[in-house]
Amino acid sequence: MKRGDGWLPSLDDRTRLEAGDEVVVGAPLSAQVRVREALGPELPDVEARQLLPIQTVDVVITKREAAGRALPDLLATLGPGIYPNTVFRAGVELPLTAHLKRGDVIRVTGADPHLVDLGSHVGQVIRPDHRSDVLTLAIGLLIGAALGAIPVPLFGVTISFGAAAVLVTGIVFGW
Repeated sequence: MKRGDGWLPSLDDRTRLEAGDEVVVGAPLSAQVRVREALGPELPDVEARQLLPIQTVDVVITKREAAGRALPDLLATLGPGIYPNTVFRAGVELPLTAHLKRGDVIRVTGADPHLVDLGSHVGQVIRPDHRSDVLTLAIGLLIGAALGAIPVPLFGVTISFGAAAVLVTGIVFGW
């Protein structure tokens, strides 16, 4: 909640709204419409999004206590802040009301603290990351080049693995 020029550091049940306060609401669309009708018009929240960025991630169900439950029931036990998008089983999209099994993937949207909490109760959070560790890959390629340049005597014939060693170490280090 923003009051005046600053964000309030913490909120609790005793916090009261005042005229001119700005409130960040994270909720399903139907709830956001009701909040807008009760409080006033929606404003751009670029500054609020920078304070607590929202992400969409996939979560693989690995915990036994999460399996066998429907997604809405599971999320209700964790509290607000996580919004389900879809559920996949073996690449096939399921209804959100389907009972989850270990290995199912749920795609959810929420703020990072809520996603960490979800991961600790449900399973592995898979964050989209398109970076690669270039230094590790480069070291692997150098090791492959060095190994490929070493001649190996085999049955009276000298063999060097050359590009094959670079390829294999590149694959291993890249993985």
